[in-house]
Amino acid sequence: MEEELNLAKEIVQDYLDFSSKNSERLPYGIRESALPYPKDIIQESMERVYLACGVSYRENKNSDIKNYLDLLGVGYTFLGHFLLENEIEFQSKPTLDDMESFAIYAEKLLKKEKYYLDRLDQMKKKING
Repeated sequence: MEEELNLAKEIVQDYLDFSSKNSERLPYGIRESALPYPKDIIQESMERVYLACGVSYRENKNSDIKNYLDLLGVGYTFLGHFLLENEIEFQSKPTLDDMESFAIYAEKLLKKEKYYLDRLDQMKKKING
């Protein structure tokens, strides 16, 4: 069990490092295949680590754990910005002429992000009982 959690922590850290290095590209979407692990493995690992840290925080109220939970939450919602290659419509900042199309595209990304926000809320409820 602890070995699985340690592996999940390693996967999460690699993902967070990757996201940080590519943060400027996140608003436009990044292809899933660029991730250091398959997206579903990252999601599962993040959920496992988030739940474990959440329980630990509930018991200890440690501010370092709280800060890490916040970081995990942000990283988790960013999973909505990793897309299949055919779903990516913009590679960089849109031109003035493309702003209307980009607004529609950004709305699609926000809907994907909302899926992860909803799942995050479910995890928080699970932690708090």
